[in-house]
Amino acid sequence: MLIAQNADRTALRHLINIVRTGHVAVIFPEGGRTPNGEFQPAQPGIGFVVGKTLCPVVPMRVWGAYEAYPMGGRPRMHPISVRVGPPLRFTKDDFESGDRIDYQRCADRILDAIKALAERIADLERRLAELDGGETEAEGEPAIQPRTGRSSAGG
Repeated sequence: MLIAQNADRTALRHLINIVRTGHVAVIFPEGGRTPNGEFQPAQPGIGFVVGKTLCPVVPMRVWGAYEAYPMGGRPRMHPISVRVGPPLRFTKDDFESGDRIDYQRCADRILDAIKALAERIADLERRLAELDGGETEAEGEPAIQPRTGRSSAGG
């Protein structure tokens, strides 16, 4: 299910109902695709959904989606790599005030977990380069690609 980047509460409540019925949803904590291939600030919408459902969140870092399907561009063949992290769990205590600050804090925690996945890959690449005496890949798409597939569209 796709929710517009500037989703209103009606759309978010619909998403909450979907999650409560046991379905899985993919939500970008930034609110949508990146306009430049870089992380954008986390938006509180994902925190709102998590706060109302207390669903576990599986952070996933995607490389290559921007190159495969940039905003305003045409889809093109480009490798997509995904790194999946351990689930994040939230409790009622994480949302005790029930306001936007709690939702933003949750969204920031999720985005930080996604960024940490990229840092772990970069650290592994540096260690391998030291062992090989070679150079590391430029920052961005990893040389080590835990899961790789081909796609004509990215998210």
